[in-house]
Amino acid sequence: MTTLRIVEIYRSIQGESTRAGLPCTFVRLAGCPLRCRWCDTVYSFKGGEELTFDSIFQQIDDYGIGLIEVTGGEPLAQPKTPQLLQALCDRYDEVLLETSGSFPVADLDPRVGVIMDLKAPGSGEESRNLWSNLEHLKDGDELKIVIADRTDYQWAKAVIEEHCPEVPILFSPVFGELEPAELSDWILSTGGSNATTTTQIHLGAGGSTNMNASRNEIVELNHRFSFESAHHLPHVPEDHKCRRLHGHSFQVEVSVKGPVGESSGWVMDFADLKAAVRPVIDTLDHRYLNEIDGLENPTSEHIAIWIWHQLISDLPGLNCISVDETCNNGCTYRGDSLDRS
Repeated sequence: MTTLRIVEIYRSIQGESTRAGLPCTFVRLAGCPLRCRWCDTVYSFKGGEELTFDSIFQQIDDYGIGLIEVTGGEPLAQPKTPQLLQALCDRYDEVLLETSGSFPVADLDPRVGVIMDLKAPGSGEESRNLWSNLEHLKDGDELKIVIADRTDYQWAKAVIEEHCPEVPILFSPVFGELEPAELSDWILSTGGSNATTTTQIHLGAGGSTNMNASRNEIVELNHRFSFESAHHLPHVPEDHKCRRLHGHSFQVEVSVKGPVGESSGWVMDFADLKAAVRPVIDTLDHRYLNEIDGLENPTSEHIAIWIWHQLISDLPGLNCISVDETCNNGCTYRGDSLDRS
């Protein structure tokens, strides 16, 4: 009997596609090999309940909506997803698939409307793009690019100019990071790019949807770690006290940010947060920091940046890293750099 791991099945409104505003039943599959920096569904990475196709259909039928979207996570990470998509097409009015574009779409049932979410550099997952997928986009499909800043916009514009996809193109600003008006100004000032600016209107959905109010709220989750290490600062003056070998009881706070999951009730399991961060902290603990690659000048600032880069690919929703070397002195890094303006 064919089953898939399902995180949740719920009704809401289409939030970002060309069908935005239409009632839709969402089938969220578990699992995703990507770790986009701004992912708002980190709770879908693990777990889920094994459901048969009939069980899935029964829950969908309870909502009485003919527009169905299969989403994740990354739905195509489960090998049986194409079978589910075909079965859904046989049963319902319209079936959509939201996919990262990192898995092949050429052999999917042609009745499925593919919403392909290309990954811009700011996501941290640009290398995952399977560029050959663009050749297989067809009538009824869409191309979406989530944009965090001007660098992402210039990248997206270049991709469109190079590949000339003949489907609707959607530019979506990262929720809470880039204002839609600013993205619209870029499009206007650069002569347009045949793209439509879209926003995540589903994050404010209410009324007859099945979404908890908490699902619409963005929450920061924090956990503190500590490590004991020695270092010296080689670039300060010879007579500076920090030029001499000394040690600190460093305190590190790691913050992730995202919406509260409807089913889980949390942004992320603290156990998952600690499991991702602990190996990095252990690399620093009871070490001479100057001997660690990338920390030859181990200021608090450089330590915070170093920790960020160790975590960004494995910790979705990473928001900031704070490093305190004493009870009075510390710094915070949020992933900003002068070349991402």
